[in-house]
Amino acid sequence: MQNRKREEKAAKELLRRRKVLGDAPTIARSEWSTHPNYHSIASHFLGFHEHFRSDLRKLVRVSNVDEPYRGGGGRNRAQALQRRVRELSRAFSQLNSHLHTHHSIEDRHVFPQAIRANKGITTAVGMLEKDHGTMNKLLKGAEGAISTAEKARSETDLEEGLARCHQALVALSTFMSQHLQDEEDLLIPLMLEGLLGV
Repeated sequence: MQNRKREEKAAKELLRRRKVLGDAPTIARSEWSTHPNYHSIASHFLGFHEHFRSDLRKLVRVSNVDEPYRGGGGRNRAQALQRRVRELSRAFSQLNSHLHTHHSIEDRHVFPQAIRANKGITTAVGMLEKDHGTMNKLLKGAEGAISTAEKARSETDLEEGLARCHQALVALSTFMSQHLQDEEDLLIPLMLEGLLGV
């Protein structure tokens, strides 16, 4: 019952987001890579986003204790779990830093330039800016879960810590997936039309 309510809420939120993006210029995704301006800022921007998606998939996989882990082995399971937590911490720290830099550039340069190029997308840009605040909270939650897991020593505490990390990273990944798609749907057409050059 609770899953169904969550799914209904998620579907309503998706419809709301699609409505907000309704005024955005459109060029079908299938046409992006063949557009004459694709190999300018658009492909670079999409490359960053794909890197974020890839890093998030890796973090979700590494935090899942039910997934095989290449760094496993060792004398005991607790040591293998500690290695997993260290890798998770290192990879998350790098992603967190890259995301903050990327979002700072968007907030300071990309979004204002996009609004100057098309005043009709002001509400959609506002939604994306608000997303950055939500993402910061999700990043802090994941960072806290990883920090707690790093202090664990017993197998049980490490497994519980990784489970909390996994839950936080799945929430972050799910939110980021929608945000990145919405951002691309809004900004890539402007880039392809030569209206957004950052």
